[in-house]
Amino acid sequence: MNLANNNITENHAENITQLLGSSVSMLRYINLSDNYLTDESLENIEVTPHLRALLLTNNSIKNEGARVIMKLLHHNENLRRVDLSKNMVSIRYLNEIAKIMEKKRDHRELSKLQNVRQEIIDLKEELTTMPMIQKETRKVIIEKEKLLRQFYEDK
Repeated sequence: MNLANNNITENHAENITQLLGSSVSMLRYINLSDNYLTDESLENIEVTPHLRALLLTNNSIKNEGARVIMKLLHHNENLRRVDLSKNMVSIRYLNEIAKIMEKKRDHRELSKLQNVRQEIIDLKEELTTMPMIQKETRKVIIEKEKLLRQFYEDK
């Protein structure tokens, strides 16, 4: 949902908060850039678990608002993109948000790797219980192990 450049102020923030926190809201993207949002506008903000991007560029958000965003990032695994550029947030808080985002990215990659590892374990188990499909299963295991090796070599 693009609500950029709509002269949204603190007075409208409660409506935005209700929209974002609505249990029926399936919003994945919201752009509130180029408005007049402040730290107070963000105080009671809640977002649905579906939200992936929250763009707040060029508002009047300061460090207190950045703290609120940091809490949102900790509580919402799907929130992958936050843009606070052209606000009055200190470098310290922007760096903290960047660290949280990096950890979330690493966590998603680790989760994918763990799924691949589990697939390998399951396939190896199949090998011992079902000799008929050993040859094809070995091929799949070899391919998945190659993927894992490539990932670690790229790091």
